[in-house]
Amino acid sequence: MNELIREIEDDIRREKFDRLWQRFGRIMVGVSIVVVLVTIAVVVMQNQKQSQAMELTSEYIRGIDRMNVEDFKGAISVFDSIAANDKSPYYGMALLQKAKAQESLGDKTGAAKTYEQLASQSSAFGELSKLLSASANNSIIEPVKTSPFYYTQSEWKAWQLVGQGKKDDAVAVFMTLREDIEAPSTLRQRVNDALQHLAPQKLLASNKAQQDAAAATAQKGKTNE
Repeated sequence: MNELIREIEDDIRREKFDRLWQRFGRIMVGVSIVVVLVTIAVVVMQNQKQSQAMELTSEYIRGIDRMNVEDFKGAISVFDSIAANDKSPYYGMALLQKAKAQESLGDKTGAAKTYEQLASQSSAFGELSKLLSASANNSIIEPVKTSPFYYTQSEWKAWQLVGQGKKDDAVAVFMTLREDIEAPSTLRQRVNDALQHLAPQKLLASNKAQQDAAAATAQKGKTNE
């Protein structure tokens, strides 16, 4: 009797499975095929991207090699090719290297244009490009406080003013940097050295004012005690 019941149950299960397969079998097969095809497509795309990235890296290294052997025209050609796609991960670096090669050839105007192109299209290299462009053009740029290159921009501006014979304006910029407690210590040392040559009396007066202020603060502390 138990054996008969078991056979009946097996028949019922088989019949249910057959019904389910007839109803959903084709769909399941179709879904499985789609999953396999999508997986293959994803793998192929990843391999293509990796291959393209490797080729791009190889091209960039080739450009650097051209720079190392002082084939600057060849380097410019390579970096131009890389920078043709502004979505390339090497776009910014390629333009920086191109401008460097142009400067090495004495083409400061071309280098400045390359820096300007980079500054207008790349937020990552924007501020650096502005600074380098000013350097290539031997021009003055206004420092931007929020820029990561603010102090470098400020020092550059001061020395450019010196070069233009605007000593007082340069001293004013140097004094501002000297009094900025957030400025890097190495920069403040250079500023002090510059002021020793450009405005020693003003530097002495500033030092005395700082000493007087420190003494007044100390005296006030003692009085409060």
